[in-house]
Parts: sequence; C-alpha cells; structure tokens
Amino acid sequence: MPPIYPTCQVTPVNTCWVFIDGSVEPRFLYDIILGVDSLRKIGVSDKNIYCFNDQPQAALYLAPVGITQNTFSTDQLSNELAKISGFEQVFVIVTGHGSISGIDTKHGHISPDALGRAVRGINGIKGGFIAFGQCFAGVFNFIEASSAPPLVYIGATNLNPSLSRTIQLSQPINTVAGAPFVDSWMANVFLLYLFEWIKSPLDVDGDGSCTIMDLFKYAGTRSNDLLRKIKSELFFEIDAQKAQQLSFLVKTHGNSDPAIQVHIASQQRGINDLLESLHLHQEPWLLNSNFARQIIF
Repeated sequence: MPPIYPTCQVTPVNTCWVFIDGSVEPRFLYDIILGVDSLRKIGVSDKNIYCFNDQPQAALYLAPVGITQNTFSTDQLSNELAKISGFEQVFVIVTGHGSISGIDTKHGHISPDALGRAVRGINGIKGGFIAFGQCFAGVFNFIEASSAPPLVYIGATNLNPSLSRTIQLSQPINTVAGAPFVDSWMANVFLLYLFEWIKSPLDVDGDGSCTIMDLFKYAGTRSNDLLRKIKSELFFEIDAQKAQQLSFLVKTHGNSDPAIQVHIASQQRGINDLLESLHLHQEPWLLNSNFARQIIF
C-alpha cells in the first residue's frame, strides 16, 4: 500500500527556496536571478532564499539585483542546510551541469544520495521538492523518495542532455536601483517555464488545485513544445548546401595553412552544435507522484 501523505500548502512564509549551481559559467547565474525575481513577485522574502554556486565572481552578477544574503559555495551545502529551521517545506532548484555522478561542481560532485540527505537535514520540514534542469537529470530518478520527510523530484530530461536556448524576456530584470540588468541569455528552458508557472500557477489537470503535478506538466509540455519548434527551424538551418560547403573546404584546403584549418574547425563545430540540438531528446520525469499531488500552491 502506498504511503498516505498530508496536504502541504505552499505560502511565501512557510517555504524556503534553495538554488544550486556548481558551474563556473555565468549564464547559469541568470537562471538563478530569474528564479529569485519570480519568487519576489509572489511575495517570497530574500531571507527565505538560499543560493549555492561556484562562480568565482558571482557577486558581480548577483549583487546588482540584490541577491547578497544566504549565498554560499556548493561545498557548504550540507552544513548550511542543517542550520535552516522554521519552515514546513523546501524547494530546491538545480541548474548548471550534470553527469553520471550527479551535480557537477568545482569541488567534485553532489551525488543523488548526498543531495537527498542534505535536503532532509533541514530542521522541521514536512516535505521537499527538487527540480533538476541540468543534463542527465535522470541520474536522480528511481531513488528512495518516500521516507520522512518525503521528497518530490522532477527532471527536465532523463539520461540525455537538457535544452538551453537564448531567450528574450518581455521585460528586463532590473537592478535594485531600477536600471535594466538582464533580458536575454542562454537559459535553461525547463526552468524558465517552471518559474513562469510559479509566478502564475495553472490547474493543468483540472482537479481544482494547483499542485506540483501541474507545475511538472506545464513546464514539461511548454519546454518540449519549444524544442519541437526549434528542431523544425534547425532542419532548414542545417541544409545540404552548408554541409557541401564544409566538404568542399576540407577537400580543397585540407592541407593548407593553419588559418584555413581554424576556419574549417570552426565551421565543423558550428554544424555539430546545430546537430546536437536537432537530435536532442528531452523527456521530463517525476518521482513520487502521490506526494506531488498533495503539495498545493
């Protein structure tokens, strides 16, 4: 018999929010900035938000938008989460890079088991939710999620790369002084739609409640719909003419000077990048569906 979970109501004051980014690439910090901006718009206080990242100059990106408190490196995750108290739920959002080892960080990696133990180490929580935007997020699937406090896991993709795309916000995210700060970057598409749902929850399944199950269905459907659109565009971008041009360069300049070789390598990388997106297969997943239906916004 499956466990019976209590209903958990998410409010701006009873839930803490944790962002994890083990990469040194600045673009992932913009995913966090978008997430924090979305939470602020629904009334979440900055003191309820925790950021763990390994970008050595993160303050240059986070401080202008007022993300200055509760910021740590990823190797402090377990210790700092253990200090948190006074919340009923925890929401964890992971961006950056993933691998077969879990979450890649500057200090090594965070394994699925280690992350689960760290999240469950938060004092007094009744349950938690963890969203993975990174590649190979399925490494975190099929692990034990029902023991107390129970956890819900969702992933942008299973054992495949995840989709990132240059996006353009309709309105820029401003600095604390009110100046435009960022409106375009190479964003994690699944997390983009996850934050969109959080700002304006939608009852996708029509059961009368806006739950984590609805969030999952919304973010998964919207991100894969965009992926389908992108693939149709890439099909025309990677045309026979472009491939023929590369083949001609290789045949006629294969042993020429280094400058031509650099150009050929650049052309090949460009085509490979397009092909990688064209053949990308992103299938979102959810673990612990019974509890997902009990976490209500």
